Amino acid sequence: MKISLKMMLIVISVLGLVFVLAGCGGDEQAETSDTQTLKEEMTDAAEALDSDEVAEAVEEMVSELSAEQQKVVDKAVAIAKAVQAAPLKADAVMTEYGMTTESFDEMMAEISADPAMSMSYTTQLLKQ
Repeated sequence: MKISLKMMLIVISVLGLVFVLAGCGGDEQAETSDTQTLKEEMTDAAEALDSDEVAEAVEEMVSELSAEQQKVVDKAVAIAKAVQAAPLKADAVMTEYGMTTESFDEMMAEISADPAMSMSYTTQLLKQ
């Protein structure tokens, strides 16, 4: 079965969102083996799609974002990376960025609803 480029990009975006949301369970939550497995699967998927054709498609999608949309994505990426670096301090990270779990969920829903925002988010998150 041949999977389209768009479908592969959507799958990677969804995996990225799931990974971040899995890390936002609160101060008591430690990184689990499921989270680590998901991170490895995301990395494998990204490596499998690492080609000039994919890079061009991603760049084209991301270039369509408004400055405000990119600002939302950049903030989400910063929060996600901070939570990944210190999963036990997720609540403190949210507070530092002026967010609650609910407002972060709303922001992630906004990002996931827009393919270009999702792609920008995912590609930035994978560039670690």
